[in-house]
Amino acid sequence: MQTPGEAQYYALALLDELFKGLPPCATVDGVSFLSGPNEMIFGISVFHAFGHQWSCQLTYNPWLCDGFGLADGEGCERFWSSIRKLIPGLRVSGFNRRHFVLDTDIQAKDVKSLANLGNWLLNKW
Repeated sequence: MQTPGEAQYYALALLDELFKGLPPCATVDGVSFLSGPNEMIFGISVFHAFGHQWSCQLTYNPWLCDGFGLADGEGCERFWSSIRKLIPGLRVSGFNRRHFVLDTDIQAKDVKSLANLGNWLLNKW
């Protein structure tokens, strides 16, 4: 959704209604809009999908849904895992220090991942 002409409020209203109807323990790991809000596709993380029935895997596995590419739905998990070492120290920190440390750490990870992008692409293909 890049421009106001795409009527983003329809997509957001649909998502709002979806989440109102889900139980509090339910999670949605991915939503893909193919050609606008009328074609919404939901997906769950790949590894979570394997714990479900076969019919659920075929329907919601992002590798089998158009618009998700080869994403496995675990990006947020990887990110939180990468900053987990900061949690104990930040638990007792003040608001500004917490933001400073998180910002600095995330910027360092960003620079490191950008520097390793060439090697990642070489190993990937």
